[in-house]
Amino acid sequence: MRVEINEEQQLLTSAFERLFQAKSTPARIRACEPLGHDPELWTDLVGMGIPLTRVAAEKGGLNLPLLSAALIAEEAGRYAASAPLLESVVGTRLLAQVGGGDTRDLLDRVVNGTAIVSIALVPVDEAPTQLVPAGAVADAVIALRGDALILAVSGRGDHVQNTGKLPLARWDLSEGRVLSAGDDTAAHYQAAIEEWRLLAAAMLVGAADRALRLASDYANERHQFGRPIGSFQGVAHPLADSLSEIDGGRITIWKAITGIANHADDAPGLAALAYWWSTQAGNRAVHRALRTLGGYGLSLEYDVQLYHRRVIGQILSGGDPQKVLSAAGDRLFGGSRVAMPDAGEATMSFELPERSQHMAAELRRFFDDNFTPQMKAKAHHSTSSHDKDFHRKLAQRKFFFKAWKGAEPSPSPASDGFAISAVMEERGYTTHIISTTDMVGQVVEQLGCPELQAEVLPRILSGEAVCSLGFSEPGAGSDVFSAVTRAARDGEDWLINGQKMFTTGAHYAHYVLLLTRTDSSGKKHEGLTLFLVPTDLPGFSFQAVQTYQDERTNISFYTDIRLPDRYRVSGVGEGASAMGFVLTLEHSAAGAMFHGQNEMMKAARVWGQMQVGGKAPFDSADGRTRFAAVMARFEAAHSLVARSLWAADNNRHHRAWGPMAKMFVTEAHLNNAWELLQMGAPESGLTSKDPLGVVELGHRRAYGSTIYGGTSEVHRSLVAEQGLGLPKSRS
Repeated sequence: MRVEINEEQQLLTSAFERLFQAKSTPARIRACEPLGHDPELWTDLVGMGIPLTRVAAEKGGLNLPLLSAALIAEEAGRYAASAPLLESVVGTRLLAQVGGGDTRDLLDRVVNGTAIVSIALVPVDEAPTQLVPAGAVADAVIALRGDALILAVSGRGDHVQNTGKLPLARWDLSEGRVLSAGDDTAAHYQAAIEEWRLLAAAMLVGAADRALRLASDYANERHQFGRPIGSFQGVAHPLADSLSEIDGGRITIWKAITGIANHADDAPGLAALAYWWSTQAGNRAVHRALRTLGGYGLSLEYDVQLYHRRVIGQILSGGDPQKVLSAAGDRLFGGSRVAMPDAGEATMSFELPERSQHMAAELRRFFDDNFTPQMKAKAHHSTSSHDKDFHRKLAQRKFFFKAWKGAEPSPSPASDGFAISAVMEERGYTTHIISTTDMVGQVVEQLGCPELQAEVLPRILSGEAVCSLGFSEPGAGSDVFSAVTRAARDGEDWLINGQKMFTTGAHYAHYVLLLTRTDSSGKKHEGLTLFLVPTDLPGFSFQAVQTYQDERTNISFYTDIRLPDRYRVSGVGEGASAMGFVLTLEHSAAGAMFHGQNEMMKAARVWGQMQVGGKAPFDSADGRTRFAAVMARFEAAHSLVARSLWAADNNRHHRAWGPMAKMFVTEAHLNNAWELLQMGAPESGLTSKDPLGVVELGHRRAYGSTIYGGTSEVHRSLVAEQGLGLPKSRS
């Protein structure tokens, strides 16, 4: 797995970033309106070889991979470059592919910057006269007429005023010289359109990201009621949502290009999804960015409206995005085929490492050999499927606790844990007790005294002990630092009194990791201390709480529990800093939570092909299109998870990535489940083990996932703070 641009691509990106920073300033952009073309900038871009970016080496081109071109396009979007970059890259490549010797002069003019070639996005048979992107500055347009590619050098109308201040013009393409004809020719054109869309998607991502940064800068500077407006959740959270959507879109573009390079079967569908998602996420981002500035966002003096117009104009110049979504549905679920561009060598990988895949295969064999009929009968995502003997066997076979600092032969990468939890979810065996026990074990390993480690760690590693978490309280919810459960010194021991909510697994647990208050005199983050409480001590009890998603959790009670000091796992009053480590582990739960959505999506795809009354949901264009929208959100969620896994495996820590993935994955689960339920209504309202029943349960489970490990609101605040530099939106 590699979800990172390589060193060569970093250097390329930096070079274009420097150019756009210097030559595509807001003042220059405004000076080039309304045409939206900066001849001086274009001369610089020609000098850097932009028209030759994707032209084959044997034709004198740079032959850069498609991913490299997308990275350049993103930088162009980030600086709202007034240049026909997309159209020249795609049009010149197509001209070099199909043009003969009689087009050599035109190609030479393109290379030296005295001509620009664009591409018509709609076949001539459908629209003989059409708006052409960069048509106002193009000297020639390549278009598809029947099965022939034609080159039109006349027929350009005047520049048309438009929202994005882009160089659009209407071309009459009824006349043109034939460049090439036949099935291969049409395939070249189709591939060029796909390339244009992917580059356009990357440009939208760059522009939307810049708009969010402008909005965040303003939200830090503008004060209301004595506070920066970025500290208000009503401002910060929508921006955090958009940053997550844009990040997911960026990585989905990378994933689509990687799929094309590897000739993956789903690559054509994923490419269309990446474009559609970028149009929708881009629109939401610039909308939220402009609204952040209020009335100032409408002022032409502020740059955010410039990005708003560019993004909207770019989206609309590409035609109705819903048609691309429909095409994605046809490709993914209707058997439609379309030619894809040559993407060059794949420099990224979204597949789990072979080691992780082998581990998953080994675990599947273990299930085949040890999962009894009785256990299969009670298989369930909740703790009700927990089996003490089976858990012990799993632990002794070392399928768990691989990320511990002292794991032998060495700590295992996060992708191993992801692969293991995928199999657990696939087989319907609970992961909750395993994950909480793993978390507690890591806390004791890192923070516990030697005596505590000697008692607890061998029991966990052998599978003899499982653990639960005691953080939330009835009056605090996700604000764990408001804990009032009391720990008071009594000689060498501590007396614990209080109660905790949502102590899931407490009815199995041998230990509870408990956050207590040892001093009430300071701020709520002060005076907290973390303990590990054995559940066999007098004074511990619990009460079952049944939940909406068919899971049991518990209220746990602590009544005059006498606890030796060796069970303290933080300094006295230093529980908040210790919880920083704990919450980092808890906030990295996106991977495990993704698997529940993945199994739901598998079931939904089975349902989509099920015949009822001679018809299946995927038999209709509407059904395929609606499911494609669900898939786009799902792919963005997977993209964020893949980045988090790769970052964890390669020590590329970014404080926003974990919360972003957790929040987006769980919200995507909820939204996707609801969309699928609507498609399947009224049958989808029934509870069953049928595919639609799995979706129905997935919808109820999704509500819990948006709460567990910190609510989505908590994570939005973290994304706003760590990803956009906004102030804390929590008191």
